[in-house]
Amino acid sequence: MHHVSADAVAAYTAMLPSVTLEQLNALDTCDLPWQRICSNWMHAQTARQMLCATVGMQHEEPVSIDLIHDGPHAIVAGTTGAGKSILLKTWCLTMALHYSPQQLQFVFMDFKGGSTFDSLMQLPHVRGCVSDLQLSHAIRALEALEHELKRREELAAQLGRSDLNDVADVARLVIVVDEFHALHAFLPDYIERLVRVASLGRSLAMHVIVCTQNPLGQVSSSMKANMNLRICLRVQDALQSQELLNSDIAALLPAQPAGTACSTVTQSHPFRVAYCHNDQRLIQHITLAARFLNIAQQPPLFTAPLPAHIPDDLFEMLLNTYQLSPDQAHAALAQSSANPIQPQISSTRSHSSSSTQPQFPELVLGIADNGVSFDLATIDLTQGNVAIIGLPERGKTTTLTTLRKQCHKSSIHFVDDADALLDPMAMSTESQQFREQLANPTHRTLFTVRTTRWLRVPEHAATRLIFPTGDRNTDLADGVPSSLSSLLTAEDISIPGRAVLINAGQARLVQCLGSVPVPLLRLIVPDYPHE
Repeated sequence: MHHVSADAVAAYTAMLPSVTLEQLNALDTCDLPWQRICSNWMHAQTARQMLCATVGMQHEEPVSIDLIHDGPHAIVAGTTGAGKSILLKTWCLTMALHYSPQQLQFVFMDFKGGSTFDSLMQLPHVRGCVSDLQLSHAIRALEALEHELKRREELAAQLGRSDLNDVADVARLVIVVDEFHALHAFLPDYIERLVRVASLGRSLAMHVIVCTQNPLGQVSSSMKANMNLRICLRVQDALQSQELLNSDIAALLPAQPAGTACSTVTQSHPFRVAYCHNDQRLIQHITLAARFLNIAQQPPLFTAPLPAHIPDDLFEMLLNTYQLSPDQAHAALAQSSANPIQPQISSTRSHSSSSTQPQFPELVLGIADNGVSFDLATIDLTQGNVAIIGLPERGKTTTLTTLRKQCHKSSIHFVDDADALLDPMAMSTESQQFREQLANPTHRTLFTVRTTRWLRVPEHAATRLIFPTGDRNTDLADGVPSSLSSLLTAEDISIPGRAVLINAGQARLVQCLGSVPVPLLRLIVPDYPHE
């Protein structure tokens, strides 16, 4: 169908049948779809070299796409309203119906904040989703994909293999990028990361599906060279259709109904994309199938940037993942019983010494960020004392208070505003006791200071929590590494509780716990006797 009229195309497409995804997969009359999904997943274990999905109908023939043999990567083009979202949803859901999260995983990226992936992100197959307009979130996603690519390259080298396509324990990762032109416009410097995935993905079980309104000039020739699978819905002009299909056919497709497409699989003949009648029901049964087969949810490859406030549900999830001990967990969020810390040595100080080295707990600080994802941030007191450094109104005292509530040992002390006590010229009894306390290996002291003028590392503190000031020289002098200091944003300087945790040669950006009304830890770990 290289040279046809618009009327002929309209007459041809009018005869295409409209079917649902449920009908194509024999789920429309199935009372318990999750059972059939389990069967599909078990059968697919022996089909490692296939990633098939029936996505529509071409008269009496179903149209199936095998991303491995027809790809390994794909370009989907179509103007606004042509049905790209319908195709993506049908394609991804169909793959999820036939391949388990152990065999197939998704990363979704929509760089214009659309709703294409709102329902799909609930799939147990999903390892990450960007559906907002935060460039920082998109950058984290692209960096995470590069890390995953390197991880798979290292795994292939360790196994002594040229590729991972036959390794059963390695799930295929399908990266779906909607509104690719927005990525091209906003983050042109990061395009090469996706190009690298497209270049090396074939042997590493990674696949890229790129969706755009205009493939001309937005998808580089090096990227197109690896994208053998091309699907074109209605486009604005013949040049765009020629770019993908070597045919004008996609420019002649009627505007209605949405979801009519041509592809390299169908030799440019139009087909009607199946639509999902009830995507929420299908996703619920896919989730049930994963639970029945005891398939655990995989951790995300990336997360959104650190939040200004730690939501209760996020913190509870991290606590469960971390499997806290009672010492770690007790009262980290319970604030009702603790009094504000005064600018003096804590009354919990004990002058007695122990003949044996005491056991020190690991305290919950908040959440830590590595630039791609975050997890629970803790302070291991076995490493030594802790200095909390920063200007007023940044959250030093709040953080010290939160840490104090988790610990009731007499050998652990909490001191606010300790600058004067660190002054080597100070000869007061309190100053001398404080410095002796810092040097006592059987005790631990957590203290706050405004500056590092008299702070010696590691003699005074092996662990530092630094609230950045925004002045690069000051932050560097306080101990923030230059590589991390250059990445700090205005929000990192202004958000209360945002700090840099430095311990054991590592520096990480953290969001400290603030005023949290619900004592989540008491729901997870039962109370235990205080010392």
